[in-house]
Amino acid sequence: MPKLFGAAASVLIAAVLGAALSEHPDWTWPVAGAAAIAAIIAVLLSYGPLRRRIRWARTRDDRAAEFRAGIAKLIAEGNEIMRDLPQTMDAAILNPIEAAAEKWGTRARDFLDAYELGLSAQFLDESDGRAHFGSQFEQRDRIRNWLERRLSKLAEIVRSAP
Repeated sequence: MPKLFGAAASVLIAAVLGAALSEHPDWTWPVAGAAAIAAIIAVLLSYGPLRRRIRWARTRDDRAAEFRAGIAKLIAEGNEIMRDLPQTMDAAILNPIEAAAEKWGTRARDFLDAYELGLSAQFLDESDGRAHFGSQFEQRDRIRNWLERRLSKLAEIVRSAP
């Protein structure tokens, strides 16, 4: 349907320009130059890598691909933080890792809100319906369970994204 509207708009513009040029023949070269410039811009913006660099020229597919790539990066970072969790109860070791996890969560929340308001609420939702267990490593387990829930929520968001 959008292609049909684009074609109809092109025909309408051509008709208006044709009518204007028939009344004012001295406008022929400026209008032809403007049309050539518009055609060049259209061709350049149809080239994906260039179009993705210009924020206002991105298509819905470009934005969706950028969103999926951002989520994939966040998931990789979250998994890396989880891999760094040692089998210890030493707060001196776990506090910096917990701070890194919180910083990661804040970046993920901001990224999701920048894409669509409300996604961060889904990301931060604690009701995932899964049981989380602990062991003698209280703080470590709390960090790991929190990270697992956030990573699970990111995976849900990716699955439900367009």
